[in-house]
Amino acid sequence: MKFLIVSDTHGMTEDFIRVFYAFKDQVDYFIHCGDVGFSTLECNELEQFITVEGNCDAGNYPVVETIQKAGSKHNILITHGHLLDVKWNLNRLYYKALEQDAKVVCFGHTHQPLYNRINDVVLINPGSLFANRGVRGKTFAILTLDNDHINVTHYNAETFTPYTL
Repeated sequence: MKFLIVSDTHGMTEDFIRVFYAFKDQVDYFIHCGDVGFSTLECNELEQFITVEGNCDAGNYPVVETIQKAGSKHNILITHGHLLDVKWNLNRLYYKALEQDAKVVCFGHTHQPLYNRINDVVLINPGSLFANRGVRGKTFAILTLDNDHINVTHYNAETFTPYTL
């Protein structure tokens, strides 16, 4: 099972649409970790995404979403992260995952791609499709859940090539 994960698009519909169509037939689900900056009226591709509210969104989405898709035994926690202080450290995010019995956490807000594992919880920040901080280019991630295996690959949004963290 594969998930396309994006975050922090801040109204950049062109890049969002380009990434969506490049991968729409290769993934099963779509996740947006907040700070969308546009609506489904402006970009109906967004309707395909499980979306959470970021600090720049207008209250159209839930703040936190925990999902478990058929065929997976892993709960996935989705949040933007601004209410959990992810710019300072990942402790509150990790404890939120434990509260929700989530093995995978998708978040944004920092505009920095990240893959981290704390004990048995995988933390994924896809970076930003608007502008990253501290790294070159725009990024997104693909999460693959296969039985007990969790694999994350970040991609450069301009070239669709794997992005090494």
